Amino acid sequence: MLELLGMAGVGERKSDPPPYVTRVTSDVYPTVADLNSVTVSKVEGNETLVERLWHASEITDVDSFESSEWEPDLPGGPLGRGRTSVGWFPVLLLATLLAGGFMLLSFMRQIPASQAESIAANYRTAGNNLLNSLRQAGSSAALATDPATPVATLTSGSVSAGTVEARADDLLDAITEPLPDPIPLTSADPIEALKPARAALAKIPRPASDINARIIDVITYRTLFDEAFDFPTLPTGADEIEIAELRPELTQIIRTSTNSIKQLPDDPGFATHKQAALSIVDRLPSWQGSYLDALRRQDAEAAQELRFEIGQRVGNVKASLPDVLRDLETELDQEIGSVGQRLQAAMDLIPA
Repeated sequence: MLELLGMAGVGERKSDPPPYVTRVTSDVYPTVADLNSVTVSKVEGNETLVERLWHASEITDVDSFESSEWEPDLPGGPLGRGRTSVGWFPVLLLATLLAGGFMLLSFMRQIPASQAESIAANYRTAGNNLLNSLRQAGSSAALATDPATPVATLTSGSVSAGTVEARADDLLDAITEPLPDPIPLTSADPIEALKPARAALAKIPRPASDINARIIDVITYRTLFDEAFDFPTLPTGADEIEIAELRPELTQIIRTSTNSIKQLPDDPGFATHKQAALSIVDRLPSWQGSYLDALRRQDAEAAQELRFEIGQRVGNVKASLPDVLRDLETELDQEIGSVGQRLQAAMDLIPA
């Protein structure tokens, strides 16, 4: 009211009129808004003031008014409603960020343990597969080194040690896979705990592959040796026609024997036996010439001596093979057992 009368004090706030007000101002009398600029003298008195107020008109368009279109201009937004929400928003935001950060950190701390568990599972799988293959290799070694096992059985594929090498390669691949780098703000202990088992397992693939190679060498040696020195019954006397037929037959036997013996594996268990077989091969070319010459000369005594010589040497080298095989069986059995024990000990180091 003081504002209407133009008597508002200095510094007192003047609110803007609502936006929905339509002013119709008389040409003679001022509006209510204009009364701010009107100064009422003491001389005019109350009558003049009342008359001015009476004729001042402000018409409100009620039909077009909507209360939502206007609100008092108060601090803190309409009706002061924003004051509370603005105060709590930073607190809620900070709490959300802290909770999210804590959950993220907890998840990150679980990553090394999860990685270590996966790596350990790979080590166990590869190790167990190799253990099973070593057991099968033991059976294969027993058959391959058994003199009673026919060579045809060895070459049929029923005796094989190839799975040992494949499983040893699998283990090697598993333990040579680089370990994951440590994640910031997390513990590297789960990954570090794998290193002792990893180092122990790294010593297994090579000797396991050596066992595989030795079993294959036994099978190869027996197969090749069986092809050599397959002489027929040698006569001590023959005519020219028989000698002519015998010459190419002996030549083929000597050629086959030489090729087979020179391809024998260099396994240390066969070293002495192989050397004896090679010495026979070296003797065969000159022996063939002497033997056929004795037959042509009808020298039965010389032919008999030559036949006895080669028969005895071939017989001795064939007869000594079973002992060599039995020694190899013992060696391979010990090697397989040793590698299996070392592998099991290494697997025991894998963290649970």
